[in-house]
Amino acid sequence: MSFPETQRVSLRSLLREKELWILVALGCLYFGRPLFGGETFFFRDLYLRFLPQKQLFVDLVKAGQLPLWDPYVQGGQPYLADINNLSLYPSNALYIFLPLLTAFNWDIVLHLILCAIGVYLFARVLGFPPIYSLMAAVIYEYCGFTLSVPNLWLLATPHLPFLFLFWHLFLLEGRKRWFVSSVIVGVMQVLSGRPEMVPITLLSVLCWGAFFPFSLTLRRTLAVWLLMVLLIAGISAVQIIPTAEMALQSSRASGTGYASFTTYSLNPKRLPEMVFSGFLGRTDALSESDFWGREVESVEFPLPYFLSIYFGILTITLAIAGGISNEATAVLPARVRRFLLAFLLVFVFLSMGRFVPFFELFYSIPFVRWFRYPVKLLAGAILPMALLAASAAEIHFRADRSATGHSRKFLIAAWVILLALGGLTFTFFNSVKFANGFQFFFFSKSAENIRQGLQQSFFLAFVIWLLVTFVYHYHKIKSRSWQPWILACVLIVDLLIAGKLVNPFTSREFFTKTPNLALIVQKAIHGGKFFREESPAVLSMRAPSNDIVWEHRFGLEVLNLYLATFYRIPIIFHRDMNSMAQRRLMELKAAVDSLPWERRLQLLSAGAVSLILTPQEVSIPGLRLLAKVHNPSSQLLYLYQNEKAAPRIGFVTQATVANSDSEALKVMIDPNYDPRRSVVLESNVSKSTPGVCENFNVNKKEFKPNSSSFLVRNDCDGYLVLAEPYYSGWNVYVDGRKTSTVKANYAFTALHLKAGNHLVQRRYMPLSVILGGITSAIFILLLWWIPVRLQV
Repeated sequence: MSFPETQRVSLRSLLREKELWILVALGCLYFGRPLFGGETFFFRDLYLRFLPQKQLFVDLVKAGQLPLWDPYVQGGQPYLADINNLSLYPSNALYIFLPLLTAFNWDIVLHLILCAIGVYLFARVLGFPPIYSLMAAVIYEYCGFTLSVPNLWLLATPHLPFLFLFWHLFLLEGRKRWFVSSVIVGVMQVLSGRPEMVPITLLSVLCWGAFFPFSLTLRRTLAVWLLMVLLIAGISAVQIIPTAEMALQSSRASGTGYASFTTYSLNPKRLPEMVFSGFLGRTDALSESDFWGREVESVEFPLPYFLSIYFGILTITLAIAGGISNEATAVLPARVRRFLLAFLLVFVFLSMGRFVPFFELFYSIPFVRWFRYPVKLLAGAILPMALLAASAAEIHFRADRSATGHSRKFLIAAWVILLALGGLTFTFFNSVKFANGFQFFFFSKSAENIRQGLQQSFFLAFVIWLLVTFVYHYHKIKSRSWQPWILACVLIVDLLIAGKLVNPFTSREFFTKTPNLALIVQKAIHGGKFFREESPAVLSMRAPSNDIVWEHRFGLEVLNLYLATFYRIPIIFHRDMNSMAQRRLMELKAAVDSLPWERRLQLLSAGAVSLILTPQEVSIPGLRLLAKVHNPSSQLLYLYQNEKAAPRIGFVTQATVANSDSEALKVMIDPNYDPRRSVVLESNVSKSTPGVCENFNVNKKEFKPNSSSFLVRNDCDGYLVLAEPYYSGWNVYVDGRKTSTVKANYAFTALHLKAGNHLVQRRYMPLSVILGGITSAIFILLLWWIPVRLQV
C-alpha cells in the first residue's frame, strides 16, 4: 500500500493550544457542582444500574475476587459477561482509588471533556483553525444528545471522534502508530458497554475513508478497514465471547420483537426540538404537567429516551449552509461536506424508526434485532453536524472575506430566518388561536404553561439568531478577528442554557443516606432473597418542591426496580431492564406475575425469596407482615416475611421428573408442592425415590461471589438444591471430584448426593472467559507484529 507523503502531524503541539484548554476549563466549570460542590449526578440509569454495579466492582476487587459473578441481580448472574457493567473498562480504576461518589462524578465529566478533546483534535488535524475547532467541539459535547447520554450510556461517546482522528491520520500517513491507536480506541468503545455505538462508529469511519480524498483506492481502504475491525473484535474477545454466551441464555437470543425494538423512535413532531430548547417541556421537574411532550413520545415511560435533541438555530443553520455550500477554498472539500450532510440526514431519518415507511426492512437485517430503539442512531449524526457547522462558520467568518467566494446569499438567508423567527414568536405571543392550534397539532392539548414555555423557547431562538445576524452583517461590512469569538460565545451560551434541563444534580446525601426500609430488609432477609412487586405506574407524590430528585429518592426509599442491590440486597424476579437475564428465570417471573398469591408464593419460595414487598395487603398462610412502609407517595406498601421460603442451599429427598417446561410449572404451582422438601427436575434425569430422610445438615464453609463451599451431612440419598439460576460456567466438586449439575425447579440448580458426609465446592470460571482471554492475547500479539507500513 502506498501512502501520500505528508508532513507529520504533531498532536503534542495541538495539546498546547489555549482553545483546547478553554474546553477543558469550560467542562470543569459547567459541571463544577458535582466535581467540587459536594453534589452528584443521579438521574435515571445512573443510579438504577450504573452506580450500584460500580460499587459491586469495588467490593469484588477489594475482596480479591475477579469481577465474574454478580450475586445480587436476578438471583445471581454473570457480571463480566453483562457488557453493561463495563467490567474491563479502564476508568474503573477511578473507583478503586477514589471514594465511590467522587469517582462516579469524575468518570462522567472526564468522558464529556474527552468528547470535546477528540473533536477538537480531529478538526485541527483536518485543518480547521483553532476557534472553529473549538466550535465543533462545543457542539459535539454540549448538544442535547451528548448531554443526554450521561444518564444512559456516555462512556461510548468520546471514542467516536478519537477513532475518526486516528483512522484519518493512518489513511493520510500510513504510520503504524495511527493504526494501532485506531484499534485501541475501537477496543475501548467495545468495552465501554454500548454495543450499538460500535457498528455506528465503524460504518462512519469506513464511509469517511471512502469519501475523503485520500490517495488510497476504495479497495485498499476497505481491506485495511476489515483488518482493523478484525483486530478490534479479536482483542475484545475477552468481553465479546462471554457476552455472547450470556445473550444466548437470555431473551436476546431470539432477538427483540419489532414493537419493542421500535419503542423509542424519533417522532417527526419532535424535530422542532432540534431548534427550540425545551420544546417538549421540562425534564427536570416532578410534575407531569411540566413535561407536555409525553404525547409525542407515546411510550410506557414518562420521559423520552434522550431527554434532549437540541442543537439550536445557530448550529442547524450553519450545518445546512456548510453542507450545501460550493466554496472551493473551505477546509473540507465540497464532496466531503456533501457526504457529511447526507450521512447526517440518513441517520436522522433512520432514527425515526416506526414512523419511517418500510422501516421493517431495516429491522430484518441480520443481528439488527439484537439491539433496541432506533433513536440511538442519532449518535451517527452528531459529529457530521459539528463538522459541517464549523465548516460554515469558517467559510463565512474567516478574516479574508474575499477568498470565500460567497455572495450575499447567506446574509439574505440570515435576515429571512430572523424575520421568520420573529414572525413566529410575535404570532405565538399575540394570537391565542394560532398558539392553541400549534399546541394541539404537536401535543394534542393546550394549556397556559405550555404556551408560556413555547413562548420562551421561540423568544430565545429569536434572540440567539438576532445576535448572529448582527455579528455577521457587521462582519460583511468590516471584518475583525474577534467576530468568530463572539460567534463561539453565542454558541456556548445557547447550548449551555438549554443543557441545564438535562442533567440535574443533587446533594450526595441522596446516595449516602440509607433508607429505613433497606435497614429493615438487611436485618430480616436471613440469607434469602428479596422480591418487590412493581407499583402502579401512576402515583401521587408528596414532595417539598417540584425537583425531579424527589421522585428518584422515592425510588430509593421503596427499593424500586434494581435499587435494593445498592444496599447489597439480593433481588430476584424483577423487571429485566436490559433483556440479559436468564431466559428461563424470566419465564418463571412471568408466571409469578400472572398467578394469584396462593400459587405465586410457591414459585417465590422455590427462588429462596424470604422477603416480599408489595402494594397489596395479602393474608395467606406463610406470609407474616413485618412492616407497613409509609413513603412519600400516595401508596402504602407492605413488607412480608415468607415463612415457606426454601433456603438458598438446601437438601431434599423427594424429586419429581417433569417431561416439559409446562409440566414442571404445573407441578411447582400444585398446592402439595413444597420446595423445602421436594425438587422438580428436567426429563433427562433419572428419578431417585429415596425414603423419607429428616436427618441432614448443610453448613456454609465459604460463600463468595465466585466461589462457595458447604459441608453436607445426609443420612440418605437426595439432592442438594441451590436457588441460584442455572448458568454454564459453574464447576461443582463433591469431595474433590467434579460433578455435573442439573436444571431444577425450572430455572435453578441441583446435584445428586449419595448418603454420607460431603464437601461440596462451587467455582465460577466459564470457558467463555478463558477462551475470550486466550483469543484476546493472540490478537494483541498480532497487532504488535503488524509491520510499520501495511501492505495489502
